[in-house]
Amino acid sequence: QFPSKFDLSAAERPHRTQGQKIRLTAFQFLDKNSGFFDRYEKMRFKVSLISKAKLDNLRMIIVLSSINGEKLGFAQSDAPFLSVSPDKEYDVCFEMDLSKLVRGKYCFIIDVFSMDDTGSHLTYDHPSFNIPFAVIDNDSKGIKANSQRWGSVELSDIKCLKTETND
Repeated sequence: QFPSKFDLSAAERPHRTQGQKIRLTAFQFLDKNSGFFDRYEKMRFKVSLISKAKLDNLRMIIVLSSINGEKLGFAQSDAPFLSVSPDKEYDVCFEMDLSKLVRGKYCFIIDVFSMDDTGSHLTYDHPSFNIPFAVIDNDSKGIKANSQRWGSVELSDIKCLKTETND
């Protein structure tokens, strides 16, 4: 139910222009055989992409939802993580803090974009593919919160750990 790898290459995109200049091809949770995470564990993942154009200062946002589709919040890269050249493949590894999430089942969609000096953003790829994961909480102390009663989620920034070019 919560696999560790996903093929994004054939996923639908909300608009025909998305996935043309860069295309996300794969997603993988790192050092995991499944998408189960302890609440205080960092989620580490790798995104693979193919570039068809020269693009600078790419950023990422993930839109977090409950497994039932209720939008909960988002997280974004703490800084631009990549500039790409045409006809190259890249693997980019990220880390995200899950400690603000309560025990439950979640999913997210990835959006890769750039932002200009005015703060406007241009999406380059946004696969319509929900990546599921679950947070388990083995801490028996305190209030047992649930997302329906505790409101919106503001996640910590996503940190880029490393970038590799696959020629």
